[in-house]
Amino acid sequence: MLDAIKKIIKKTKGVLILVEDSEPAYVVIPFAEYEKLLAEQAVEAEKELPSGKTRSMVAEKDTLEYELLEKINRDIEIWKTSQREKETDLDINTSGEDEIRIEEIPYG
Repeated sequence: MLDAIKKIIKKTKGVLILVEDSEPAYVVIPFAEYEKLLAEQAVEAEKELPSGKTRSMVAEKDTLEYELLEKINRDIEIWKTSQREKETDLDINTSGEDEIRIEEIPYG
């Protein structure tokens, strides 16, 4: 069976498409071609990196940015909580009635 598959691959110039349920499901290519594709993908991925940066440097920077954003979000939440507590500590007349007091102030 494997020999038959190899013959078919050679006749199709090294590419074999396996079909399941009338849809292409898998592609079989020679290993050397597969390695070449992986190398090309790696080169393209490196082109996307900022000049002079390695993938680990970019990943480390992304991690630091994420951690900084998380800290900022925590600090904001702590600040919001403290603001809510301050608002509840204020003695605000919420009964809807106006309170007016008249007091005598001594002179001199």
